Amino acid sequence: MRYEIEVQLTDIREQQSKLPVELTTTAARLTA
Repeated sequence: MRYEIEVQLTDIREQQSKLPVELTTTAARLTA
């Protein structure tokens, strides 16, 4: 059970870390 929770937490962290990158790429597209 604890292992599943840890995996879910890491998935959420990975998604959160990917979000700023996506935002910057879309912002770069808008400015370009």
